[in-house]
Amino acid sequence: MLKMLVGAAIGAAVLVGAAMSPAAAIVIPPTTGPQTFADINCDALTPGRFATFTVRAWGSDYPALEDVVVVEKIYFKGQPFNDGKVYALTAGKDGTWTTPTDSYWPGDRGVYEFKVQVTDAKDGHFIGFADDKCTI
Repeated sequence: MLKMLVGAAIGAAVLVGAAMSPAAAIVIPPTTGPQTFADINCDALTPGRFATFTVRAWGSDYPALEDVVVVEKIYFKGQPFNDGKVYALTAGKDGTWTTPTDSYWPGDRGVYEFKVQVTDAKDGHFIGFADDKCTI
């Protein structure tokens, strides 16, 4: 399962007053901006095998060569699963970045949530957030 949160608004049509027709709607054009993605995949528990899950984060449409700080955290039943990881990364010339894929062995069955927050490395301002969940 994959979820993303876009750092900018997506286009929408706005109607002013009940008498206006959709043809007269004011259209706000879509905008683009940095996009942050989080992915967690739970492997099904099968006989003779341990269940595992993997996590990975990535971004697109970031300014080329922008330095970012990516904080990854995993939660189990709303509580921290581990201490999390912090990556200092630089977006490529194409505006993309990615964290390594990490695998974990869960201690219990339940819902695991992966949260990713991205900030600007220079001034610490918030750029993006994404999360994803899976169940073992």
